[in-house]
Amino acid sequence: MSRTQLHIVFVLGCILMFTGCSQNNDVVDTNQCPILFGAIKAAEKEEPEINGAKSRANTDYYIDGKEKITFSEGQQLGVFAMHHGNIPWSGYQFHTPNFMFNQPLIVGEPTDNARTVSISYSPLRYWTNETDYFSFYCYYPWNDMTVASPTHGINFDYTSEETQAKGLKFVVKDNPEDQIDFMVGDAIINVRQMDLKNTNGQIKFRLHHALAMVLFNADCNAGNVTIEAATLSGVYNTGYCLATKDSNGYNTIQWTIEGSPVEYNIKNYIKERLANNQERYMLLIPQEVTEAMILSISYRVDGGTIINKTYHLNNSINITQWVAGKQHTYNLHLSAE
Repeated sequence: MSRTQLHIVFVLGCILMFTGCSQNNDVVDTNQCPILFGAIKAAEKEEPEINGAKSRANTDYYIDGKEKITFSEGQQLGVFAMHHGNIPWSGYQFHTPNFMFNQPLIVGEPTDNARTVSISYSPLRYWTNETDYFSFYCYYPWNDMTVASPTHGINFDYTSEETQAKGLKFVVKDNPEDQIDFMVGDAIINVRQMDLKNTNGQIKFRLHHALAMVLFNADCNAGNVTIEAATLSGVYNTGYCLATKDSNGYNTIQWTIEGSPVEYNIKNYIKERLANNQERYMLLIPQEVTEAMILSISYRVDGGTIINKTYHLNNSINITQWVAGKQHTYNLHLSAE
């Protein structure tokens, strides 16, 4: 996953004409200009650490930056917009998404090159005037938040300042094949219509991979390994995610962990180097690697009797933290006894 990022170009301005501000048939008031969303573009200079999601059921939701450099046609992003009048932005907790709540943006066909696609949404929304402040942030993939159990495990709790300030709530799916490449975008804050006239109305919105990619490889010098059972326990699967800035002013992903640790069945997500060449990985919430994280594995060597092993992940001195947007690989050297 490396540090591959995507850039969204939001066209938040309007094309002013002598008789009105848009030729779009949805414009009902010629004194208002629509908020238009432009194109999505993938980063061009960064290369991924792996080549993608060949063994996963959710390949359509994975952006590897190489084989799949941007979103597929028909995919959707979710956008939140806050209209805060003449009051400048003062923090997530103080501005509810009162203008757009989880508005889906639909990805269209590629435009000038493979890295750029068109965007549409309906119904159109309009600038209230030239001086009011608006702020925007987005995520991927879009999730219906009106249902009790959102398909992708993404939700937004704005019932209190405390939860609203934490960002989007996310629950990792139990089945690794159902885990998605959850991405969040930097907030675009204090946007006014009057500020866009000299910039062609274009604002770049950067999305970040919010999850950590975790891989387990297994090999054995004594013969061919067959995994019979494997579990990963002591891992948190629920948290709140926010794209923000660190103490140095750099963009970063901030996670607030919630709930209790869970156990994953990862029998089919350990790569047996001598048995197959598929990439198998998990997309998990970034968190500290603790002594409670335990990999339990049962396997056979050349069809022999079952051997049981237990590994504490914190014994890997090179991996102390799972980091958003990075790949972490554990190599298991299995013995024949």
